[in-house]
Amino acid sequence: MRLSAMEPVSRRAVAMSRVVLGLYAGVAVAGTHWPRLQIGDPNHPVDKMLHFVAFGGLAFFLSRGRYFRSTWALLLFACAWIVLDEVTQAVPGLGRSFSVEDMLAGWLGAGSTALMLWATRPLRLPIARLRRERFDAVVDLVLSEPSRFMALVASAAAGVTIGMPTAIMLNGVSETPTPVQAGIIGLVLGGLAASFVYVILAVRAMEDRMMERTLCLGCGQTVGGEAGPCTACGRTPLLGQWFPMPGLAPSAIVRACTPPVLGGLGTILFAIIAIQLSAGVVGTSEPVLLLNEWLRGPARGMEANFHIVLLVIVAALTVDRCRNRIAVRLEYGSRTCLGCGHDLRATSAPKGVGRCGECGAGFVRVEAGNP
Repeated sequence: MRLSAMEPVSRRAVAMSRVVLGLYAGVAVAGTHWPRLQIGDPNHPVDKMLHFVAFGGLAFFLSRGRYFRSTWALLLFACAWIVLDEVTQAVPGLGRSFSVEDMLAGWLGAGSTALMLWATRPLRLPIARLRRERFDAVVDLVLSEPSRFMALVASAAAGVTIGMPTAIMLNGVSETPTPVQAGIIGLVLGGLAASFVYVILAVRAMEDRMMERTLCLGCGQTVGGEAGPCTACGRTPLLGQWFPMPGLAPSAIVRACTPPVLGGLGTILFAIIAIQLSAGVVGTSEPVLLLNEWLRGPARGMEANFHIVLLVIVAALTVDRCRNRIAVRLEYGSRTCLGCGHDLRATSAPKGVGRCGECGAGFVRVEAGNP
């Protein structure tokens, strides 16, 4: 998406994300092309995990740079990048070589990121779409401010400093410790968890600030009410932009998410049991022997990548199902009050917003003529 087609806040947020993408890509290219680079214990190679993480991160930062409108297009570009990266490693003098296994590890990492991007994509239901538009706009407001952007970086660094040693310590009690690999997993999980917590807290704080000062989602300026376009940038406000929309009660969220979560856990348990039961039956078949030989040879260290991909697939399907179930329940909020359960079908909603006559909770009604 061209920056010139975006609004001021989005342009600033995307420009900063593209700077980070450039820095990240530079480090990734340097790491994969550093002459004769060796990391970790040769008996427990971590290069497959490094490729998985590095190119999974590249796919994420590409998505934040908003170069692609489609997750499929982003994934295809990332996979092409990985192929080019591996081909150029065979340049004489680098002491590196082309590796199909390294390329596969990179594809698995980029694919895992693409799966989670798909699972968290904007939904098509009107109320869910409205909430997502506001959430995305507020995230842009947060990330368009250099101080908040640097606070996000600091939060990620703090998560890394906690996650990495914790993972290494927990890994140390296993029968075959792999500290470098555990450190990489701890680094990623710690950084992601801390970044997620910071973004959620920052978005909530910015939403409160937006409600109090009626900030324009297009330029971030204080512009007054939502009766007309922004006086600073001319942007027409979103329906219900500053209107407090109630969410689902925690108990309702639990009820909506319990079936998908139980289904995901059941799928993982079933896979573990199936693998254990089938090990004795197919463990001596020729395809399995060839697979074991490949995993002990060229693809050594790839097992963890496959395990992570399986978990990501289950997690993505679980998150997608949970979000859809919550969205359906939110859609009913314009007909049945989310605060008290009162029937709102006879309650008027001027300009698409109204309040419950029983408890006063607000609601937004998106109709065919008022998208």
